[in-house]
Amino acid sequence: MIYSALLATLGQAPLLDAMATTAGRSSTTALGAGTVVTAKASSTWDTGLVADVVVGNLDGTGIDGWAVGFDLDADIVNIWNAQVLQHAGTHWVVGNLPANAVIDPHDSTSFGFVTTGRAPVLPTLQTLDGQDLVVSPLDQPAAPPVQPVPARGSLLPAGVLSTRGNQIVGPDGTPVRIAAVNWYGLESELYAPQGLWVRSYQSMMDQMAQLGFNAIRLPFSLDLFKPGALPSGIDYSINPDLRGLTGPQVMDKIVAYAGSIGLKIILDDHRSTVGGDTNANGLWVDGGYTEAQWIGTWQALAAHYAGNPAIIAADLSNEPHGPATWGDGAATDWAAAATRAGNAIQAVNPDWLLLVEGVQTHGGQDYWYGGNLRGAQAHPIAFTIPNKLVYSPHDYPASVAYEPWLYAVDYPRNLPALWDATWGYLYQSGTAPVLVGEFGSTLQTLRDQAWLDQLVTYMNRATPGAGDQGISWAYWDWNPTSDDTGGILLDDWTTVDPAKLSAIAPAFYHAAAPVPAPTPVLPAAPGFLFTDPATGTSGSDPGTDYAGPVSYLRHQFIWPGSGGVAVRAGVPNVFLHGGPGADALTVTGGTNVLDGGGGSNFLVGATGADGGTDTFFVDCRAGVETWSTIVNFHPGDSATIFGFHAGLSTRPYTALDGAVGYQGVTIHSEINGPGTGILGSMTFAGISQAVAEARFLISEGRLPDGTGYLLVQYR
Repeated sequence: MIYSALLATLGQAPLLDAMATTAGRSSTTALGAGTVVTAKASSTWDTGLVADVVVGNLDGTGIDGWAVGFDLDADIVNIWNAQVLQHAGTHWVVGNLPANAVIDPHDSTSFGFVTTGRAPVLPTLQTLDGQDLVVSPLDQPAAPPVQPVPARGSLLPAGVLSTRGNQIVGPDGTPVRIAAVNWYGLESELYAPQGLWVRSYQSMMDQMAQLGFNAIRLPFSLDLFKPGALPSGIDYSINPDLRGLTGPQVMDKIVAYAGSIGLKIILDDHRSTVGGDTNANGLWVDGGYTEAQWIGTWQALAAHYAGNPAIIAADLSNEPHGPATWGDGAATDWAAAATRAGNAIQAVNPDWLLLVEGVQTHGGQDYWYGGNLRGAQAHPIAFTIPNKLVYSPHDYPASVAYEPWLYAVDYPRNLPALWDATWGYLYQSGTAPVLVGEFGSTLQTLRDQAWLDQLVTYMNRATPGAGDQGISWAYWDWNPTSDDTGGILLDDWTTVDPAKLSAIAPAFYHAAAPVPAPTPVLPAAPGFLFTDPATGTSGSDPGTDYAGPVSYLRHQFIWPGSGGVAVRAGVPNVFLHGGPGADALTVTGGTNVLDGGGGSNFLVGATGADGGTDTFFVDCRAGVETWSTIVNFHPGDSATIFGFHAGLSTRPYTALDGAVGYQGVTIHSEINGPGTGILGSMTFAGISQAVAEARFLISEGRLPDGTGYLLVQYR
């Protein structure tokens, strides 16, 4: 490729002048004949900087030997992977070492140096192998938008999220979209999110929600859970409730406040030891940690936060790369490790979405760390509970690092096809949802702006379907301290960067306007609708005030007949008691007790959307076979079988049993002991055996009058 061809593709006139100034910029880029040179400041101080320089070969033929000429009004005091060939005044020429002289087609090499003696200004790139370097129009400084675009989006619904095809869905099956922001710091030696030296965590989280983010991707390290992980970088006069807490307790505070304002949390295992990047070895454990410790930490978190609606997902490991493979069965097989970790989490907490990132290299194709999901086509992830998998690539622009596709002749029009092949096919084919877990930029160049514009457009390409949402995402990042991207906030930790918010605004989640539900025809509260199967008559009954010992109950309905009854409560916080026959009892809200009495009962609890819980009773003491079904059994609910004899009655599980449409894990009990025949069965509709074994707490006991019982509690 030659530079004129690039300009013709872009429809721009050549710029023959070199870069005019680089003061205050984090990176510079210049193009030659089939080549690109980028320089990036990885660290700066008052009188110097560390420069990382990449020489990229964009052409189809190799380069054997290279030299970069640049102007730099500073002294180079240290250099690596290169040597100084010439130095006169402010002009420098730096060339290859024998080991990196050859640059293969579409490959690159890098070198770096340290400057001192002047303000931290990047070099003005001028020549490569004696040929002029020029600045592409795409790499010119980009002006910010004249006026920011309001970005307000919708919060996610209450309840557990799952997946269906390529959609993430709420508890009622409606597609939703996660629009998150990364807030790092817990993974570092601070053991706390950054910025708490300036503001309270509550005020920053309030601002996130006000801007339209509905979730936070919260990085942590395994070191966070070591004894003595005490936070720093916190102004306790602004955050008094964090004083004296450990790192994990700070995490608890973040999670609790998120739940109180409707934000959701994605926990991200960012690295093993404290630090600011992914694991140096490219695998899911590093720094002396074992896989068992990694999985054990995830299981402990899953158990600790079980039933907490603020946590919606676990990002199993951040940016596998280097030696990490996909689907080959080797010790470095990230797909296999992710499957082991995900299944272990589901054994104690079946509610979370599980985010699986990609690798760097698969089938000879390189991509961003964690961004290459080509291997999932032949070797997809399969968890024990299948509707929880979300693939999560990372993607970045040229200012973060040199990649050849970001300088292709047809850039940026080449990007959608590249994303289709690398990770987008999983969404486009309907295989699974995708959440781009990291993407971001300083947006200082048109090249970066073109990348982000293409990515937002790509993520918005929802597949055809009623209410389908586009690809979910988590922007990197909230913090202004990122050298690579900066943050949504500017350096004062308060002011929003209008260019970034404007760029991502089209991808925020906007929930559909709710359709008003038809008003149920119910008697004036308190009231109950009933049908007597024996006579076929229906009617309403006001019920009575509850006068028993349970403080949260307000109303009661006790069926006086000798047979079964169908009753629907029209008010919350009720005690419903059926007859000795087969009853169908339904409650619609609040916290309730449903006592089916004897016989086979169909007991429908409330949805739990208002935070209420239900208690279910069935009686198996009559000596006849009964089989009851419980619908809407949720965390916090409990069910009791009376007549159970501890040490005598059996209670084996059946994985899937019950009436068609209401099947689920079922307890079949031989009340009078093994071999005496099943007399008591209870089906929990819609609940799998894996969930039951992970979340049901089962205990046996005896009432003061000697009646034995089996208690099932959903933790």
